[in-house]
Parts: sequence; structure tokens; C-alpha cells
Amino acid sequence: MDYKRSIQFLTLITLAAAVLRIFAINTVPPGLHYDIAANAILIEEIAFENYRPSFIRSYTGKEVLFFYSAALIYQLIGSSIFSLKITATFWGIITVPITFFATKQILHHKTNVKLIAITTSMLLAFSFSHLVWSRFGLRAITQPAIQALFIGMLFKALRLGQPKLFCFAGIFAGLTFHTYLASRAMPIVLIIGSIPFLTTYIKSYKQNKHSVNRILNLKNIVYLIAGFSIMITPLIYHFVQFPQDLLIRIQQVGPTYGKYHLLLEGLTGSLKMLFISGEPYDRFNIPYKPLLDPLNGSMFVIGLTLTIRNIINAKQYYNDKISLHKSAELLLVIWLPVFLLPTALAINEVFPSNVRAFGLFPFLLVFPAMGYLSLTNILTSKLRYKYPAKWTNILAVTLLGIYTFTITTKDYYFIWAQQSTQFMSNHGDMVQVANTLNKKSENFDNIYVSSLHYQHPTVAYLAKDYEKIKWLRDGNTLAIPDKGSTLYIFPQSAEPPREWINQWDIKSNDPNDKINIFEFDTSTEITQLNFQYFYSRFGQIAEIIGFRFAESSSDEINIDLKIRILDNSEENLRFVADLVDKSEHYWNQAFNDSYKSSQWTTNDIIIVRLTFDLPNGMPPGNYVLSTNIYSPDTNKTIGATDKNGNVTNTAQIGPIFIQGTSKNNIVPVPSQIISHNFGNLYLFGFDLPKTSFIAGESIPLSLYWRAKNKIDHNKIINVSINNHNIDSTEPVQGTYSTSLWSVNENIIDHRSIKIPKNMKSGEYNLKINSTTDNNKNSHTTISTINIVSTNRIWTTPFAEQKTNFTFGNMLQMVGYNINYDETPQIDIELHWKCIRETNSNYKIFIHAYNEDGTLITQNDSQPIQNTYPTSLWISDEYVIDTHTLTLESGKYDLEIGLYIPDTGERLLLSEGENHIKISSIKIPQ
Repeated sequence: MDYKRSIQFLTLITLAAAVLRIFAINTVPPGLHYDIAANAILIEEIAFENYRPSFIRSYTGKEVLFFYSAALIYQLIGSSIFSLKITATFWGIITVPITFFATKQILHHKTNVKLIAITTSMLLAFSFSHLVWSRFGLRAITQPAIQALFIGMLFKALRLGQPKLFCFAGIFAGLTFHTYLASRAMPIVLIIGSIPFLTTYIKSYKQNKHSVNRILNLKNIVYLIAGFSIMITPLIYHFVQFPQDLLIRIQQVGPTYGKYHLLLEGLTGSLKMLFISGEPYDRFNIPYKPLLDPLNGSMFVIGLTLTIRNIINAKQYYNDKISLHKSAELLLVIWLPVFLLPTALAINEVFPSNVRAFGLFPFLLVFPAMGYLSLTNILTSKLRYKYPAKWTNILAVTLLGIYTFTITTKDYYFIWAQQSTQFMSNHGDMVQVANTLNKKSENFDNIYVSSLHYQHPTVAYLAKDYEKIKWLRDGNTLAIPDKGSTLYIFPQSAEPPREWINQWDIKSNDPNDKINIFEFDTSTEITQLNFQYFYSRFGQIAEIIGFRFAESSSDEINIDLKIRILDNSEENLRFVADLVDKSEHYWNQAFNDSYKSSQWTTNDIIIVRLTFDLPNGMPPGNYVLSTNIYSPDTNKTIGATDKNGNVTNTAQIGPIFIQGTSKNNIVPVPSQIISHNFGNLYLFGFDLPKTSFIAGESIPLSLYWRAKNKIDHNKIINVSINNHNIDSTEPVQGTYSTSLWSVNENIIDHRSIKIPKNMKSGEYNLKINSTTDNNKNSHTTISTINIVSTNRIWTTPFAEQKTNFTFGNMLQMVGYNINYDETPQIDIELHWKCIRETNSNYKIFIHAYNEDGTLITQNDSQPIQNTYPTSLWISDEYVIDTHTLTLESGKYDLEIGLYIPDTGERLLLSEGENHIKISSIKIPQ
């Protein structure tokens, strides 16, 4: 094919590519996805707000070439979805002639190079995957064009040896790193691909042959490096300033520690995406459609095989031209595995991923082009006496073009674009939200929008009065303002629970709308659900005023909390609840921060849904939600105050009866495996977090049981240390008899077993005992444990101040010492005597008040700096417990007492008071 005809073909192909990429661009794809809207906002900042990044740090990092090119279009025709899409279309179209140029330069040694280049360009123009990405507003579309320009310009420079070409090659090499993350694999391709050429150069240099030196002279290398440096320096400067940006996205999508076995799955999956099974995500692909259809895939195999054969059979002469040809073909072959690597590694997200493999284009398509050419040559040889070769080639290319154009048009416009999921996948409902806001927002005092994302960029880009919106992320929270007219907009992607809004009147009438609109003139019109009364206050921030057991499944439960906001908060706060049983064993946790605390307004009511997955093996019974407000930024919780004024660590909501889980087909996994049958009751594992204990301490033991068949009688489980029985109950603290278990039911039996306080130090066997079906005893040793006895004080310690205060007829404070020096650190040494043993672990508090009655400081802890809890004390034992306070000189009153941390319940003195008061303690200067 001569040059003139190839240009004519290229023009027609480029025009056809433009038609495919521009037709119906305002409606296909629909909506405006989060990622694209975020891009649109960033482009506006570049175009109109003098934002000049070399790398965009937000949204886990973005390369900037696409953004600057889009900013130019924004400045020309204004900011719009069309402007954003047309930028991607522009890049998609110009990649077609760039592909022709690059292919022609790489394979310049081929006699039919123009035909290969035309065919490759045509396959790209009518590639389904490239068409999809040419109609989004995402930066990856720039990668194939710039990579191809760089490689094409580099080979032209190596062939002609002109310094300016080396400079252009360097510029495009630097620009490549401003396209997309996967472009960072380019150096691997260059290093491997250049081996034949550089090897020949070195050998020629040693033999004083100068044919290579005319190309790789110092001047050309300087021009190449200068061009590259111009483009890459701003990016290097950014990564020097912010080194964490270099790897953050790679770390998010790459294999995590302990999951490297998934790499093999990644490698095989990425190879399959070529022509077996592609990306499953319907937003970017017809699910599982490979990059190449069966016909192009077959031609790919032929072309790749021929190329590898050429590399193997190439003559090993010390000739720069031959070595350059070999490097060109080696580069094309190595291009495939290298640019499959980004998607092979990204096993923690959508996999395989077309966008992460987008660097394959356009050179992936060189191989099917060469495959078609080999078949055309065979056909030409058969028909050479009837038709000239050039007409056979033109006919073959024309028929291939018609075929690929037709198939891609069908796949894109009549299959992919018609998928029912496209509208929602591209956040079309959020576009409807923005349109509704633009019509109604000025009429309402309060505006609430539910969304999958906080401050959704689609709404931020399209909606006016965006600042008025309060966001209900995921639809898991409902806010009811104290006053004012209110607009709620709930898109289909983030609808709140139906029962929350069942009694509200929907204002949206369009059946095509994917949003529900609710309007209220005053907040008193907003109907609320009935809640079971409960009260707990968290400082001056919020108070729980009710809860309800919501509609749940057999594998999860939903609990709704009704909360009144007491004050605005600038802190990042979330509601957290632990699901615990009556023995305070933890089963699972749920949290909700879907209504950001920065949006809270005094006296607003918020409904919060907490969803708990029920673990495998969880028995039926009564449970409690141990609830608090937590700040992840400071890693602190806000203490709760119940309706009686008791201060507690958490609000105890419940009891809530839970039927248990239906996941009997999923066996819970214990940390230790064991196998022992007690008749039809099978012990298959246990959890024992530690094996060293202090005498009197509790053993946290979890036993994993399965009912192999129906158990007719209730089994007693005995736990013993050697032959000394220390626990004897039915499973689950006696709350779930084995006769009630179904066949194959798995149960986790949490136990907290008290070691006798008089146990001597030594090594003991921990045994489980029960009976078989014929009522014979059976036992198994599950572990060896070490017990250390406690050194106790039996004589009254010396105290400067003797006292006689008895709490709960259990613990007596018999004296105290106050020690201080020149620092403000004051040590208060309390002397206790155990009158009667307790299984409770009390905290001791010391509160210091000044002469005005203001609390200055306090110290709350279990005895001896949390190392010797009251449950370990035995009768007639003395304990010396020191607490440190920071107090300046002056007079203070001290209040001393004990309380249970979880409930805040204080231990009372015999006179009924809940604390000791020591008045007028003087701290000298």
C-alpha cells in the first residue's frame, strides 16, 4: 500500500472513529459518575482558579495531563459534562493517527509496514474497550496516545539520528508519567526491549565500528535527557515533597501481607482477559467480554507467534539496523506481560480491570494486524494472476473495517449502552438529585440528601445551593430538624430503611425518576416511628432517648437508636456499639458515622441504624448493646450518664433477644483445633488467649461444640485444673441446654472461669469433662496452663492517717498517706483491707475539689495501677494502692470511692454515702 492510499485510508478510519466516539455523547453513557464529577471539579480549579498541580493529591492521587488538556477546552467552551466528555473523545480520536505513526516507526523495516500500521489503527479505532474509555472523562485515555508517541518518536530518532527527534522522544517519555499510574511500567519495557540494540552497540564500540556512534552520540543523549527532564522534573519535585503519594494507590490495590498466593490468580486472570474472560464490571465492559473477540484473538496468536519466531531467527550480526529491528519486535512482545502487570497486581479491586491494562493499547493490536496480513499474503499468492496484490490488500482491509465497525457499534450502542444497570452504575440518580435541588433548594430551610458518598461530587458539580445540603451517607441515618421547612431527597442508590418513611407522602411523580422526594413545611409534620424508651447522655454532645429492634434477617440484626443532639460538635464522632452477652462476652461490633458530626445541630433528632452480623456459632439468648460515642481522631470515647445520674463507660441498651444465627453450614473457626466426642456432643476446638494466670484470675475460655445428632438430655460441661473442678454448667452459662440444639448446630460456648485464689504456683492441665450418650464420664486435656500465686500482705501497713470506712461490707479503707515534694505530683497512698471477697472488679476514684467546690483533677483506676483487681483479693488481706494527682499549692477536699466501670454503680458506705470525703488537705508551696 503506497503512502497516498494509506493516508486516505487513515483519514476514513479516523473519521469513522470520530463518529463512533461523538455520536449521542450527551446521553451515552448516562449520568455523571463520582470519579468523573470529581475530575470535573478539579478541572474547573485548574481552568478558572489558578490551580497548577504537578500531581493531584486528592482522591488517592491523579496524574495531570488529562486535566490540563480538559482545562483548555473548559476555557474555550465552558465547564460542562459535554466539555469533559469531548476531552476524552479528542484523546480517543487522535490516538488513531498516532497509532499509525508509531507502528510505522517501530516496524519500519517491514516491507508492508503501511498495511500493518493501517490495520492496527483500524483495530484501535473500532476497539470496544478503547471506545468505552473515549467517552468517559477519565485520565487513562491519555496513556495509549502519549506512550505511542514516545515509542514512535524514539524509534524514528534511533533510525534517523536527529537531535531534535531525541528531544521530542524525551518530552513524550516524560509526559507518559503524567498520564496514568500504569505508565510507570514503561521503564521495564525499555530496559528489556533495548537489550539487542545496546548489546550490539557495546560490541561495535569495542571493535571501533562507528555506525552506532552516529546515533548514540553524546549530543543525542543530552537532547533525550533534556526533553525528559523538562517533563519529569515537576513530578519528581512533588514526590520528593510528598513521598507517600508515590505508592499510596499501589498499596491500596496491590496484594496485602499474607495474600501473595492471589498473585497467581492475578497473573492467570490478566492473561485470560485478552481473549477468554475480561472485566466483570458492567460500567466499563459488557461483563466478561475479553479485549479481543475470537477472530481478532486468533489473529493475535498468529501474529505473536510470527513475531517471536522472527526474534529467535534474527541474524546475530554486529549491525545496528538488524539489532534495532530485533529490539523493536522484542519491545512489542515484552509490552504484553509488562502492561498486564498492573491489573495482575490489582487483586483487591475489580479484577481483571480494563483500565489498569489500558497501557496495552495500541501495541496489543499490532499482533492481530500482522496475523491478518499473513493470511492476506496467502490469499494474495493464490490470486496474484487474477488480481493485483494491492487490490487484494485494500479489499481485505475494507472488509475487516466493515466487520469490526459493525461488531463494535452493536456491542457498544445496542448491548453495553442498553444494560439496565448503566444509569445507576454511572450515578444517574445523583444527576436527578442535582436537578431537583436546582429547582427546589431555595424554598427550604433544611435540605437532606442521602448518598453513597459524603458530599457527592456529582451533586457538588451540578447543583446550586450545594452548601445547604446535609448528607445522610448510605441512607443509614435519618435527621429530623428542630424547626424549619425541610426537603428530603433519597436516590435509589442510598434509600433509607422503608419503615422510617412509610408514612411520608412522596412528592416525585415522574416514573423515570430514580429518586424519592419528600417536602415538609414544618418539622412537626415529619412523622416518626415509635421507639422503646431508653435514656443515656454522652457529656453535653448527645443523648439516646429510645431504641427499636428493626426488621432483621437470620444472619444479621438491625437496631435503630433515637438520638437528640445537645450541642454542635466539630469533632469527628461516631456511634459505636458492642454486642455482648449477659457475661459481658463480646460477639460483634457495629458503628455508624453516616451523618457527620460536623453537621449536627442542637435539638435535632437523628435516627441511627446499627447493623450487626451474627457470627457463626452465636447461641440464642438475651444480649446487650454496649454503646458509646467514639472519636477516631483522638481515640477517645465520651462517657455515658444514665437516667439516674450514674456515670458509666457505655450505655447498656437491652436486653435484646436474638434467635441466633442460621449459618450452621459455615463452621466457625477456633484458634486451637481439638477433636473429642462426648457422645453426640462434639468438641472441635477452643480459644484460650493466654496460658499464664494469677491465682484468683479468670480464664477466658471459649469452647466450640457441634451436635452430631439429636442430644436427648442436657449435658453438664465441667472444666477442671488437674482433678480440681472449677466450673460446672450447661453450655452458654446455662442458658442454652443441649437438648434444644438442632442436628449439626455449631455453638461457641464462652466461659469466664475463676481460678481459686488459694491455688499454688505451678503447671496444671486444663481439662474438659462431660458424659457420653450412655452416661459414662469422658474427659480430654485441652491445654497446659501456668498459675502464679500472689504475695499478699497480712499485717496492717503503717499509715499517718488511720481511717475506718467500710464499703458494701466488703472493702475497708483503714488509712492513707499523702506524699509530695517540690513538684505538683502528689502521691496518695490508700490502705485497704478485704473484709469479704468479691467477684467484681471495682475502680477506685479520687476526685480533688478546690475551695470553691470545683473539680480540679481526678484519678480513676483499678488498684495498684490496674494490676491487682479487687476480684483477686481474699479476706483479711491488706492492699497498698497509690494514686497520683497533679495539684498546685492550696487547700483541697478529696472524695474517694469505688464503682463498677461498665455501669457506674458506686459501692456504698455503711452510712449510705457513696464516697469518703477528706476535707482541707493542704498542699504547700
